Amino acid sequence: MIFLLIILLVFFNVVLLIKVKDFFNPFTMMSLFFFLPMSLSTLRLSGLQKNTWAFESNLIILASTIVWGVVPFAILFLFGKDNKKEIVYTKRIYKIIRYSCFAFIIIFLIENKILFHSYIPILSKNLILLFEKHSASLSFWGIITKGSPLFCTLALRNYLLFKKKSDLILTLICLLLPITRISRLDIMFSIISLSTLLSVYNAISWKSLVKSKYFFGVVLLSVILFFVFIVSGNFRSSHGNEYEFSTKKIFQYKGDPGPGEIFAWAYSYFCLPFEDSDRIIANYQNKKFYGQLSISPIVNGIFFGHVWGNFPNPDIIYNYNERFTNFFAVPTALPYFYMDLGVLGGAFSMLIYQIILLILYLKSTKSEFAKIAYCIFLAAFCLSSFQAFIMSAQTTRMILIALILFSLPNFFPKKNEIPKEV
Repeated sequence: MIFLLIILLVFFNVVLLIKVKDFFNPFTMMSLFFFLPMSLSTLRLSGLQKNTWAFESNLIILASTIVWGVVPFAILFLFGKDNKKEIVYTKRIYKIIRYSCFAFIIIFLIENKILFHSYIPILSKNLILLFEKHSASLSFWGIITKGSPLFCTLALRNYLLFKKKSDLILTLICLLLPITRISRLDIMFSIISLSTLLSVYNAISWKSLVKSKYFFGVVLLSVILFFVFIVSGNFRSSHGNEYEFSTKKIFQYKGDPGPGEIFAWAYSYFCLPFEDSDRIIANYQNKKFYGQLSISPIVNGIFFGHVWGNFPNPDIIYNYNERFTNFFAVPTALPYFYMDLGVLGGAFSMLIYQIILLILYLKSTKSEFAKIAYCIFLAAFCLSSFQAFIMSAQTTRMILIALILFSLPNFFPKKNEIPKEV
């Protein structure tokens, strides 16, 4: 059955890629990052997994397959993608983006100093504090410091348009800053966003990339970053290598763990969350949040949850989480939709999110803001197999920051500025 699902995924992706000629379309990316891990999770390669999932879990998985799979495939196959370009003030936006990236770096380092008493916490002696607070941020500072994926994407946008090496260096700094806190998810988020941006700006085609002199460097950097995820994860989980840590042993992985346990690590990160999701759904007592979780990215992202008092946020799900291990056990986005409105209501909510993603994708050829917003929102969607980033207030804030930055030149136009086509 698993092999049939994978064959179907490959077939429909080939058909769609022939039509849209864009690997970074919503259907293909969700196939790779969501549906493939979901399919592989049914192999039950961990001794901690149950033999079957709850009936409600299977229903919400079916709903996600229809809404996040069938719907985008049908729309993209039938309507394709328009390639009309937009006229924008690239020079002024260039400076705005550049200054905002510098501001992000400075604020991030200052927050490091305040929270961890070091500008580069990973090199400090107080690693225990870092292990306990690696995801922490100061109240309003977090609006900026949690935005690493946005700022590295913006910096790369500048490089692609103006080819200044300083912007490429700025991209790498914004990308790697979260490593100072051993924060891997921000980097994973950023890599998906950056890769999408290269496609959105037509900076790469896979045929030309393979023939390019940069191909080896891209592959090498990808391999290095992937191993950084593993090493930093093991380093954090073992509290600085104070005790032996084995992903294979902890998750009772049945297959070949691979070099550095890379296969066991990948399975625990992207496949076991579906097991965790099933346990939450199975233990849930049918109390609905009636849409509050679905709109929480707006309420908590814009108004910080203060409009209606203590408004629910995605963290509330951990009150219902029967964790089968203390390591890497984070549910997918599916339980949030189920707990919010049930199967049918959750499917409708997922459809709204999917429509927003498709609108951004179709408009990404006409609007610079839509280009950046699509990169960020697609990355959040892709990581739905690991965590509910699409319901994160910070994802909303990153998109809003991008909207503000690209809107500024419209409020302060210069008479002698000549618009440039992008």
